[in-house]
Amino acid sequence: MTTAASQITASRNIRAVKISESDYRYAREMFQWRIETLDPDRKAELMLSGGVDSATVLFTMLESGRRPHCLTFQVGERESNDVRVAAAMCRCFKLEHTIVKIPQSEWELFRDVSEVISRVDWTTTNRIKKTIVQCVHPFLYLYPAMKGNLALCGLGGDSFYLTRRKEQEALAKFGDDYVSAWRRSYSADPDYSDYHIMALASQYQKTMRDFYDFMEMAEWIQRFTVRATHYPREKQASAGVYKDYWKQGHWYRPADRFQIGSGLRQYHELLLSSPTCNPDGSKAVIRIYNRIAREQGAVFGSNLPPRDSHGRLLDDKGQVYMSPAPPPPPIKLATELEGNGDEDESEDDN
Repeated sequence: MTTAASQITASRNIRAVKISESDYRYAREMFQWRIETLDPDRKAELMLSGGVDSATVLFTMLESGRRPHCLTFQVGERESNDVRVAAAMCRCFKLEHTIVKIPQSEWELFRDVSEVISRVDWTTTNRIKKTIVQCVHPFLYLYPAMKGNLALCGLGGDSFYLTRRKEQEALAKFGDDYVSAWRRSYSADPDYSDYHIMALASQYQKTMRDFYDFMEMAEWIQRFTVRATHYPREKQASAGVYKDYWKQGHWYRPADRFQIGSGLRQYHELLLSSPTCNPDGSKAVIRIYNRIAREQGAVFGSNLPPRDSHGRLLDDKGQVYMSPAPPPPPIKLATELEGNGDEDESEDDN
């Protein structure tokens, strides 16, 4: 992959407005190289939501001859689109599929939220973040349901497609070159929930790997404008790699935010209506999370990772992690993006 990646690096500032068939062929070969690197023993399981990102990992595994055990979570008896599509994919390819149900009751929700807050290392962040609590929650059940020790996921896919609201605002205001520094995986950045999902695995003696967390992916996708990666449909840059697999079922759908499409956000908001869980009558669930954290004596910000002047994560060599693009200019919106991480809503604890 080194030679091809170097060629892409040389041309990254000339962004194509269309993805060609040769680009898709290259990506398909790149994904096959990636799966062999991640799973040399061919025993990895897959966290499958049925969305474009996890489906791309599934198709890559199938193409390589792997037959992964797939896991999908479900909130109570609520059958989400994730569950329906993931189940249909597994039926089509005759794969073992475990639907992991998260118990749905006020007491169990409060217990789970308390456990998430106690397990997350908040010293790597400055505050409790709602998306971290909600997105980590299902993995309290998914990791114990694994049969082996290694699982793959497609959580990092969203980061390359700039689907978050503030990224879209920056794109509209400043253009592709400005936002290109954010087209990378965030699985090593504790400002984002992906990092804490990965970190939680070790507490269950498991390993979780983000399929998209590699430099060649960042280099490849930055060859194209953001619009090109979503044309003619959302996340086309990934969906177009395995068109032959997508044709085998009516599975494609636009992305939902992880905690919304699954019903996690609605489930967590039940805490607001509980006098026991919400004795202060708070109107925002983040305040309940913060109260639990205070009661647990959570410590914030004592082990923050190093960052450059633009807020970008640095690796142990002092280099910007997974960011081949130049830093964004120091415009106010950049500060807002860096400060809010993967949050779309205020998490003020006033």
